[in-house]
Amino acid sequence: MFGAKGRVSSSTPNPLDLALRTATFTIAGNGFTNLGFGWPAVNFVRKGLAFAQARAPSITGTTCATPYPTDVTSIGVPRPGQSAGSVTVEVYNQSASNGFTPLGSTPLTVNFSR
Repeated sequence: MFGAKGRVSSSTPNPLDLALRTATFTIAGNGFTNLGFGWPAVNFVRKGLAFAQARAPSITGTTCATPYPTDVTSIGVPRPGQSAGSVTVEVYNQSASNGFTPLGSTPLTVNFSR
């Protein structure tokens, strides 16, 4: 949790299985909003480095449904390091054309059961 105007409390399901056809999870908290610059952005961080990003396609005031980044759902292209393991999910509202307001973070375990 690190945002002053919102917060992130958990993610469901956790762990997330990448073998599912659509690996989407829901982030619980508050303050998720579109401030006129797009839906919240989600960074996926491992060992202090952001390795992927996704844009939340669905939000309410208290939930943010987010796909695990793929070629189709990522902001830009997926980065090296995208694999099973523990990640930190950081959520930001986009507050300007190149500005972001942090809402918070939560741990997520990523599995691949195939």
